Amino acid sequence: MKAWGSVAQGTASDTKKKWQEQSAELRRAIGMQMQAPWTGRPAVVLQGLQRSPRMLDLIDIAYHMATKHAMSPVEKFAAVQNLVVDVSQGLKFKPWHFDKLPCLTTSTTCYLFGRDRLLTEAEKFKVLGFPDVVLSGLSKSATKDLIGDAMAVYSIGLVASAMILVLQFPGVFARPA
Repeated sequence: MKAWGSVAQGTASDTKKKWQEQSAELRRAIGMQMQAPWTGRPAVVLQGLQRSPRMLDLIDIAYHMATKHAMSPVEKFAAVQNLVVDVSQGLKFKPWHFDKLPCLTTSTTCYLFGRDRLLTEAEKFKVLGFPDVVLSGLSKSATKDLIGDAMAVYSIGLVASAMILVLQFPGVFARPA
């Protein structure tokens, strides 16, 4: 009978092996030969990013996907200015986006190529439509919970407007018999 610690360790090892296999498979499929085309550059800071091998690999694959048709270094740099990668997600979700952010959850961690840093919690609130928010006094965990459980101000306005319309004009929105 295995002890709890060995079971947990085996699980972590299996998870590590799985992402490495997915990475190797995707790299072969897209013809990516260079190991660290973005994160290996001396000028890249990756401000605020926990530099785990999985996160670095995800960033490098996203960079390769974004720049595969760019020829010159200038074209490659321009191609990633609006690239965002949610490094909290796995490769199978292909969590890279251009000119938009993914759904913000309690675990969302977005790396912004154009700024070479993570999206801050204050910026996440701003994206959701809230005014400038002062986050003093809240733990990082509590702030992430607020962001992940929040609904965009614009969405709330849309839902409220729809409810008002349905209440004001009940016959218009009724289902046909």
